[in-house]
Amino acid sequence: MSKLPTVFLFSALILILPISNTYSQDHSAISNGIRDIYSFRIIEAESFFNSFIKSNPNDPRGYYFLASLYLWKYLGNSKADDFEKFIDLADRSIAKCDKLIAEENTLADALYFRGSMYGYKSIAYNKAEKYLEMIWASKNCTSDLNDALKINPGYYDAYLGLGLFKFALSQVPSTFKWALNMIGFEGDLNQGLNYIRLAATKGKWAKVEAQYYLAQILTDYFQSYKESDALLKELSLKYPGNLLFQYSLAVTNMKKRELKTAEKTLKNIISKKNVNFDQIQSFSYFLLGDINFFRNNAETAIQFYNRFLLSTTSKEYTGIATYRMALCFEFMGDTVVADGYYDKIRKSNWSNEEDLYAFRKSVAFNRSRPSEDELNVIKYQNLLETEQYKVIADSLKDKYESLKDGYVKGIASLTLSDALYNLGKFEESLNYAILATQFNTSEERWIVPFGNYYAAKAIFKLGNKIKSYEFLEKAESAKDYDFINKLRPMLINFRNKFNEG
Repeated sequence: MSKLPTVFLFSALILILPISNTYSQDHSAISNGIRDIYSFRIIEAESFFNSFIKSNPNDPRGYYFLASLYLWKYLGNSKADDFEKFIDLADRSIAKCDKLIAEENTLADALYFRGSMYGYKSIAYNKAEKYLEMIWASKNCTSDLNDALKINPGYYDAYLGLGLFKFALSQVPSTFKWALNMIGFEGDLNQGLNYIRLAATKGKWAKVEAQYYLAQILTDYFQSYKESDALLKELSLKYPGNLLFQYSLAVTNMKKRELKTAEKTLKNIISKKNVNFDQIQSFSYFLLGDINFFRNNAETAIQFYNRFLLSTTSKEYTGIATYRMALCFEFMGDTVVADGYYDKIRKSNWSNEEDLYAFRKSVAFNRSRPSEDELNVIKYQNLLETEQYKVIADSLKDKYESLKDGYVKGIASLTLSDALYNLGKFEESLNYAILATQFNTSEERWIVPFGNYYAAKAIFKLGNKIKSYEFLEKAESAKDYDFINKLRPMLINFRNKFNEG
């Protein structure tokens, strides 16, 4: 399991960026409108900010927050009407800020609002694939936020937008960084994270958003699940109507292999009736499919994957969902239906790494059907997610020597290494990890880097830091393999622990 579907969701919450407390005369009323947004009461929030605009036609905040609502809708439904409405309201908000800046009236606030609105526009342009406009808006966003901080260094809310840009740009492949540097964009992972933490602890209006983004980053990039879990639980308790906070908490639970807890949250999400957030519910069907797939409950997994495929407005994860449906039919012995799903995957184009993996496997299975050994090893892999480590250790070890296909034996080696590590049997875990590194096959290029990572962890537990470092460096130097976005945060997390001890 690689990064769970958070791309749409990670983009979405930026549209609730904060306002400044300089407008103190009515900030409590504005706070009520913002609370409606956090609580996903969209109709009430829209009504509130329309009324605010009528009463305060020169104030940028009404247009700002109303624009954010239409951006939210556009991110969820991709409708051109919502995109155009958002752009119109965004431009009006920017025009109001321009006037305040020209008059040097509430200057830091106006710069902040304008910069944040340009940030919104960059997100909308990115989704609309208007990349030149996205770059222009991004540059204006960072420029205004930096200027706001020059006027008021204690404007901690501004650090959120700057931190998110710096963090996101730090993840850009090195082959593209030169181009970003030429236009004045520079990524910095540590500085970006520190900025976000600053907003999360000292921000006033940005605090909720900063806490959410911090939790997302800690989960997806650092495996810091304890801190992430605490942040998301606090947000979910404070805003129980917010499906996004609940969804992200479920994602963290799944990465911690706490499937029962995640399942309860996801079922609560799909029970809600809210057309504005149907994509969150659609992704929840996908994750419920995964939970049952990991439990090897093929029929139930198929039902949830079907609901995801019928409801999603995003192509992401439809490839891997279809592939896992095909495997479910394989498990049930229905190879004809399975072949039909493999064929669907082969006839489309994919960009997400898990969908690309599904495409590659579907092409391979078209040449040669999956063997019984491979299907059984996939079932054992699934048991890792349900923490049935002893079952794996007792049963898969007995079958290990009889496995014939090289890459299947490599996957079995990784599965045993993971299970034995979690049982505290570090010597055995190390042995299987080293075996995995010997299966350098073109079919499954990911086996070797994962094997080196597992070996680094196991031998570290055995007290040999020098050899652990050697394995870690081998894992970190690997390129062009499947599930690289899954392994990267594992490596970051382990290197941090390595450096600490």
